[in-house]
Amino acid sequence: STPITIPAGTICRVPAEGEIAAIPFETMAAISIPAGQTSAEVDAWQGVRKSDTAIASGQALQRIMLSKTEIAHGSVSVSVDDIPWQVVEHFADSGPADNHVRLDCDGLERTTLLFGDNKAGAISGAGQSINVSYLVTTGPSGNLAPERITELPTTIKVNGIPVIISVTNPIAATGGAESESHEHARTMAPAVLRSTWKAVTKADYQALCESFPGVAKAQVLDLNDASSIRIYTVRVVIAPEGGGAPSPILKADLYTFLEARRMVTIDIFVDEPVYHPVPVSATLYIYNGQDSTQVLQRAQSALDEYFAFTRQSFGGAVYTSDLIALLDGVNGVSHVVLHNPVIDVTLSPREIAILGDVNLTIEGVR
Repeated sequence: STPITIPAGTICRVPAEGEIAAIPFETMAAISIPAGQTSAEVDAWQGVRKSDTAIASGQALQRIMLSKTEIAHGSVSVSVDDIPWQVVEHFADSGPADNHVRLDCDGLERTTLLFGDNKAGAISGAGQSINVSYLVTTGPSGNLAPERITELPTTIKVNGIPVIISVTNPIAATGGAESESHEHARTMAPAVLRSTWKAVTKADYQALCESFPGVAKAQVLDLNDASSIRIYTVRVVIAPEGGGAPSPILKADLYTFLEARRMVTIDIFVDEPVYHPVPVSATLYIYNGQDSTQVLQRAQSALDEYFAFTRQSFGGAVYTSDLIALLDGVNGVSHVVLHNPVIDVTLSPREIAILGDVNLTIEGVR
């Protein structure tokens, strides 16, 4: 009969299993389960909350190196004498009175907090207390299937009395990634620099989306790709690290990121990908003396690898000739008769191929 308030920062986690440690998540906002109802939804991100403190020097361009690495993108908050300061990407739009700070991450994943110089960004007063709070994340190991986050170690009380609360994740947790590799940085840097961090052309949107943390693949649609889209609309389809659907958090963060860089005449929409299952049915003719179970396992592994999320792209066709060559190359297979698909599978620009039902039968070579 009484609303149940669950504060921001409540810890939820995947239970530990044997030697595998629990995987913690943290709620991003306070929520309330209204009186008479039994559930509520809230966004969460993966990581363990850490904090660092320092004393302001009062000097321009003060730098503070954070004590932890593997810091979750967007999770850093800063306060000076309990007054929040805003984390910005750069000081280009910061004035002398703006309480702005920015972050710099080096090749060793060390993150440094940088204050302004009273021209671009304010200087904190000498002796003031600086508090930095952030999440340390496990990255891709936090990409989890639905119904895995089931443990709530925090006790929730109503009027001082503990109440029984359960938790679960109704959708998959996605978007967790390793830090950007040097190879990815070298690949993306020219396109991102050409965009000058402003989105004008389709290539600009593509580069900005693919450089955004948590986005594994992006497809930008325009009039040439979708006849229903107006010339002043850009529709971005993204697939997150780990595959599956992008989380509401990732979609909202990317939208905010692009919104700050769009032309004033452009409307932006961020959509989910469509995963297109491709069923595979074939007869494998194997050499005498081969173990049929092992051949089937090798063939299944070859198909799993071919259709792996990292190898597929938006709109990438699946050719029957490639599938025949793939299965024909499995150790122990003499030749293959492919029954399904019977023709090449073509996809729309917003589709990604995934492996559908597999039906493989074995015949001996006569």
